[in-house]
Amino acid sequence: SGRPMAPMQSYCIIHPQSQLDSKFQYDSTQVKIEVPSSDSSGDPYDDSGMSAGTGEEDVIAVDYVFPPKTSQEKIFQDIARGHVRSALHSFQSAIFIASGATGSGKTFAVTGGAQRFSDRGLIPRSVSALFEAMAAEPEREDVEVSVSFYELYKDAVVDLLSERRRKVPIKATENGPQL
Repeated sequence: SGRPMAPMQSYCIIHPQSQLDSKFQYDSTQVKIEVPSSDSSGDPYDDSGMSAGTGEEDVIAVDYVFPPKTSQEKIFQDIARGHVRSALHSFQSAIFIASGATGSGKTFAVTGGAQRFSDRGLIPRSVSALFEAMAAEPEREDVEVSVSFYELYKDAVVDLLSERRRKVPIKATENGPQL
């Protein structure tokens, strides 16, 4: 079971339209979020009793934080381009996982915006880059490309390319869970 795994990398992409307040701070390698202290109401969505400086601070370390207004092209070049090219040459795949609250920019980062071509996200840019790289190597023969896009939603895996967004069964194997 031979190939070494590439080191896992994590990034924070701050949605371009984010309205940041004093409860959220970041630098190039970490995000600091002020959360209600344990003596608050207990409701994570109720910040009525929390004034600046009264909560606990969560610090999340990442390889890099992309600030608001970072172009989708820069994000693709820095995060995905190398992995896409690597998948073509070594037959290993890349995975993008977006996590965050509703409205935090997951869909925008992964699929992109619908208004401008320059707002394309990681998925359409990755597919384009893969086919551009294949076209640049005409000596390759019989290349088969298979693409799957899944969403983890609550406790289910959903196939985003199926007509009805069907749930995908997860099978237990000796090598771990498999779709």
